[in-house]
Formats: sequence, C-alpha cells, structure tokens
Amino acid sequence: MPCSNKNAFHILYLAGIAFVLLWGRTFMPGSQARGYALAEGIMVALIFLLVAALVVVKLLNRKQQALETAAHSQEKMAMQRKADNAALRYQSLLEEAGDAIFVINAKTGLLEEMNDMATVLLGYSREEMGAINGRELFLKADRARFTSLVR
Repeated sequence: MPCSNKNAFHILYLAGIAFVLLWGRTFMPGSQARGYALAEGIMVALIFLLVAALVVVKLLNRKQQALETAAHSQEKMAMQRKADNAALRYQSLLEEAGDAIFVINAKTGLLEEMNDMATVLLGYSREEMGAINGRELFLKADRARFTSLVR
C-alpha cells in the first residue's frame, strides 16, 4: 500500500469504529428519542465520511498506478535509446575500421558478421562469406589453436 493512502485508511478505520460504537449505543435500554436522532445523524455523517474516504483511496491508487506506469514507460524508452545507441556505435566501429573484422559463431564456426574491409580482402560477397567456416581463414598450422580458443 503506497504511503499516500495511509491517511485515508486511518479515516476509514476511525469512522468504522465510531459507526459501530454509535450504532450499538442506539440500542441501549433507556435511550431517549433525541439520542436516537443525534445518533442517526452522526451515523449518516460517518457513512458519508466512509464513502468519501473510499473514493479518495480509489483515486489515490489510480494516480499511483498511473505514475508507476509512466515511470516504467520512460525507463523502458531510455533503455531502448541506450540499446539503439550501442548498436549504432558497434555498427560504426565495425564498418569504419581500417582492418578486416570477422565475427565467428563459436558453436557452428560460421562467419556471422564481417565488415566491408573483410569482403574486399577476401574477394567474396557477404552472402558467400556467410557460408565460410571461420577455421578456413587460418593457416592449417594455426587451425588447432583457433579451435581451442573458440571453445
């Protein structure tokens, strides 16, 4: 329960207790008609306070939920912007590098990504390079070392 609702719940509790006490008092023997009228008036006022407090609690809960939803949405958008910026930096680094860069899938050994310099260096298109096993980029003497590094 959010802190802003505590006062409304205190009002509800107090009004409920007063309602029960006054309601019980009206049935006590020896009460006069004037006492009944006063008790009924107070009970009506307390019922009104109870309903008002319930409405306030409901409105506060809705406001709290709206604020939490807005905060979550803003946080999600900020995270998405960071992810987009990171992807742009990665792509920029990959494409603007002066050297050939290869990204090799450790499980399959296939080339997953490469920059333009890699396609120029090897003379293959990106599609053709996607079918090449990364081990083939190394001399036979270095393939065992490459395989051990990938695992």
